[in-house]
Amino acid sequence: MNKRVKGWMFFASVFIAVCVLRLWYGIILIFAYALIETAWRKKRSFCYDTCPIGNLLDFTGENSSGRIKENTKKARNIGWLFFFAYTAFIAYIIIVFNDNDGRKWYYLFRLMAASMILALLTDMIFRKRFWCIYMCPLSKFMKGILRLVKR
Repeated sequence: MNKRVKGWMFFASVFIAVCVLRLWYGIILIFAYALIETAWRKKRSFCYDTCPIGNLLDFTGENSSGRIKENTKKARNIGWLFFFAYTAFIAYIIIVFNDNDGRKWYYLFRLMAASMILALLTDMIFRKRFWCIYMCPLSKFMKGILRLVKR
């Protein structure tokens, strides 16, 4: 199957699960699928074949190189800061709204929407797939899985 078709089918299924069926744990299912695929294939193929944000970035800015060159060390530091904030926010939402699935879904949906907007902005300002390389929290988890699997 063509990687773009696979990616858009995954994007559609995520959209239906999160927006139509209002499954608050949709973001966790995406993370679980990505980590399993990464461990199984022993490479980050999820990022290039399936990731909804990656597919959106490919669709919107196929040849976008950005206008500003990033400082790699600063970009990595910002990425780690964002990773910890993102992870802490997800944990906070799951713990605080433990008995209220509607509110939990609302805040996790907002997090996913904000991630997409931030990914588009960083793609336009910095360079292609800046979000994917430096800021994506899932990417950090996948790098850790790859270190474990490749031993």
